[in-house]
Amino acid sequence: MGFTSILRAVVLSIWIAAAADANAPAETARRPNVVILLADDAGWGDYGHSGNRQVATPVIDSLAKSGVSLDRFFVCPVCSPTRAEFLTGRYHPRGGVYGVSTGQERLDPDEKTIAEAFRKAGYATGAFGKWHNGTQWPYHPMARGFDEYFGHTSGHWGEYFDAPLEDGGRMVRTEGYIVDVCTDRALAFIEKHKGGPFFCYVPFTTPHSPWAVPDENWQRHKDKPIDQRATNADREKLDETRCVLAMMENQDGNVGRILAKLDELNLSENTIVLYFSDNGPNSHRWNGGMKGIKGGLDEGSLRSVCYFRWPGKLPAGHRVTQIAGAIDLLPTLLALTGIERVGDKPLDGRDLSPILDDKKDVDWPERMLFTAWTGQVSVRSQQHRLDAQGRLYDVDADPGQSKPLNDREGESARRMQEAARAWREDVFAEARERSAATDTKPLSGVFAGKAVDPRPIPVGYREFPITMLPARDGEPQGGVKRSSGAPNCSYFVNWKSKDDRMVWLVGVNTAGTYEVVVDYTCPVADAGATVELSFGGERLTCRVAPGWDPPLYTNQDTLPRPHGESPMKEFRPLKLGRMKLKQGEGPLVLRAVEIPGKTVMDVRRVTLTLVDEEASSGAKAQGALDRKRLLEYVDDDGRVQPVKTAADWRLRRAQILAAMQEAMGPLPDRTKLAPLDVQETKREAGEGYERKTLTFAAHLADAPVDRVPAHLYLPEGFDEAKPRAAMLVLHQTSAAGKHDVGPETIPQNRGLAAELARRGYVVLAPDYPSFGEYKFDFAAEFRAGRYTSGTMKGVFNHMRAVDLLQELKGVDKDRIGVIGHSLGGHNAMFLAAFDERVKVVVSSCGWTPFEDYYGGKIAGWTSDRYMPRLRDVYKLDAAKVPFDFYEVVAAIAPRPFFSNSPVGDSNFDVAGVKKVVPLAGEVYRLLAPDAASPEAKSGDGHPSLVVRYPDCGHDFPPDVRQEAYAFIDAVLRPR
Repeated sequence: MGFTSILRAVVLSIWIAAAADANAPAETARRPNVVILLADDAGWGDYGHSGNRQVATPVIDSLAKSGVSLDRFFVCPVCSPTRAEFLTGRYHPRGGVYGVSTGQERLDPDEKTIAEAFRKAGYATGAFGKWHNGTQWPYHPMARGFDEYFGHTSGHWGEYFDAPLEDGGRMVRTEGYIVDVCTDRALAFIEKHKGGPFFCYVPFTTPHSPWAVPDENWQRHKDKPIDQRATNADREKLDETRCVLAMMENQDGNVGRILAKLDELNLSENTIVLYFSDNGPNSHRWNGGMKGIKGGLDEGSLRSVCYFRWPGKLPAGHRVTQIAGAIDLLPTLLALTGIERVGDKPLDGRDLSPILDDKKDVDWPERMLFTAWTGQVSVRSQQHRLDAQGRLYDVDADPGQSKPLNDREGESARRMQEAARAWREDVFAEARERSAATDTKPLSGVFAGKAVDPRPIPVGYREFPITMLPARDGEPQGGVKRSSGAPNCSYFVNWKSKDDRMVWLVGVNTAGTYEVVVDYTCPVADAGATVELSFGGERLTCRVAPGWDPPLYTNQDTLPRPHGESPMKEFRPLKLGRMKLKQGEGPLVLRAVEIPGKTVMDVRRVTLTLVDEEASSGAKAQGALDRKRLLEYVDDDGRVQPVKTAADWRLRRAQILAAMQEAMGPLPDRTKLAPLDVQETKREAGEGYERKTLTFAAHLADAPVDRVPAHLYLPEGFDEAKPRAAMLVLHQTSAAGKHDVGPETIPQNRGLAAELARRGYVVLAPDYPSFGEYKFDFAAEFRAGRYTSGTMKGVFNHMRAVDLLQELKGVDKDRIGVIGHSLGGHNAMFLAAFDERVKVVVSSCGWTPFEDYYGGKIAGWTSDRYMPRLRDVYKLDAAKVPFDFYEVVAAIAPRPFFSNSPVGDSNFDVAGVKKVVPLAGEVYRLLAPDAASPEAKSGDGHPSLVVRYPDCGHDFPPDVRQEAYAFIDAVLRPR
């Protein structure tokens, strides 16, 4: 193991803590939270800390004063390349990003992102704002490591007030200024995951045009004298400069809101905040005398501020003078947090953490940074810049690049020119090879010679069934035009002829039925045209009606909209109907077959939604039962009948398990199990027990080998001749996995395995898939059809863990229970529902009905680790999910069940728990009437169903934990 790996392991052991996936709630984190703030089109000179006396950015400036500033930090000339380099730590051409629109901005799916690394480490991950590295799955941010996404995936957005924005795959109308609205969502995410750790990415949309800012900000700047001028002052438009100052003031206020939220939640000391911008200024304005603006390859085009703040860990006011770039941010943040990288492609960036500390004497080799755009390359060394024409400048002394030094410093010029040539050959050759390997040549005659990216737009992924096809990504043909020269937020206009058409080159991933909706406008007098959508021989026709001709917005712009940007208006949905699409690639063509008026319609986007008809029919059958009317079942004739006997209940219970498998996928065939093949790798003594580290097989005999890492605790005095009771202990959402329930657990109140072992139980603590040492490829398993959810894989693994305990000498196979907190809490319940060998169940902070989980917003349950079908099939509608926790608790009956449900739990609403208990109690009283307490009345009370409501947050406090252990003792009676 190298020094870096050892260092990370040490950091990991110190900071390791529970993380907050949305459905496995937050714990008190020792690992730092991370907040990334990214400006859009702000130049180095747009900040007070850089010397701008006209701008008001005190909060952003405070990040530099209380943290570390990278004085020579460089990004790309435009938006999407910088974002790709930040996300991957690799130069953008390597990942297929070579434009800002028409599909050229897409980051290749095989590139691994910083968000994927943080999510794998147990962080809750969210992005709120401008994405700009791909719209459709698998380019979408939720396919690149983010659990939540809210904002716009394209480049510049044409509506800054009351904008339609995407919320996890669906468009929603918002209220307010776009930066304020996205910040609101970021604040909600931080609040939701305040137990941490979380990775919150806030890519602002400003000061990118259009020139639109709240009036309160504009009024303070509209008449402001501009005394610091652009390098090329004759090209500066002063009102645009004033609008930028107002936009930066607004952005600074929103950064302030985020920092205030961290302070309010006492998170500032344990949160890394990073701020930078994505390119140089988008207009001619003051930029420290540097040459260049956005879109160029000169110093002013590429230099950005970059501030790191981590109180107590990074020195305040430290200024780093070594050159650095966006490619360095991924390795640096991973090093600071002790997180392992996901992916194995060579990084171009360096870990900057050694030079962030002002107390270290670091050996820092000189380097060169390369920037490419429109086929040209610029190179930056510590002192010089070689521009795209091969001219060398000392940019420290000559930031305006007015005096080339090729004659005076010929050797330096030749060295950098050779470096540029070698870099071009390396990076561009790799890009060409990748393009050839993907075999994505444009269809003959469809996109030849056009600007639209030749890579097909992917359509129809079950994990993300909604595919939006904006006008931006399509090709207008005939007389059809874009509404502006800038495609990002454009729409198709001038559709007048049957020869006109709109074409999207798509690749259908899943054959099936798709619902088709077009966002349109149409003059009332022209309504009635018949349009046809075709793909691969299939056709769908629809009449364009009613007419809908709203006026252009007048509330969007502070200054006149720049040339090339579309004036916006309100579009409405036109439902074309359902269409069968075959798997494969080809043109999706929208054309008119009848045009009774002068025009057909304007089109902003086509949306295709994959409809899972089989799952829909299965859900409908399950829907015959009301999840809250537990004492009912469906007979063989499909009629709802009352549950009167234990035999009736067995039918109802079977229907509950079938419903759970609708959402989780089928339980694998346990008649085809591979041998457990337990392999021990380590033994260590603990206080009151011996702990063994081992792995066991968790796969079917005909499937690839899959081994689960686990800890086995043998209590002091363990004797194989005297069988003891055993407990399966399941950990919370934590990168530590099985270690999280051991003696090394951080925070307190989670060391369940060690405590139960000291109490006399044989304890098995396995890793959940993707946590601890358990590397698990969900995507591969889903593709192979072995699983459709991480939850079902967890159930199967935990059943294998019970198998192991039953085979273990010294364990009474009839005295086995399960306990877990958070993620482990609901997985303990799921296991018990499917496996009646489990005799007692304890769930801490693990459940509430779906309708009560954040008010029915169940997206947190839908990552691959849990149940993606809740998103893909049931469309995040809690009412459509075929099972709920009413039924899960009832399926455990009459076995003893203890729930710790704190009143302050932010994820699992205690009010929902209180709704379940009396209804499940009816089942307990049916199955064990003699055990019911004498005072039990209708819907209340049973000694085998115990819930405690401590006055705390998402925790398992000592007094309740001890009561839970006593509850287990009463059932299993350890000896």
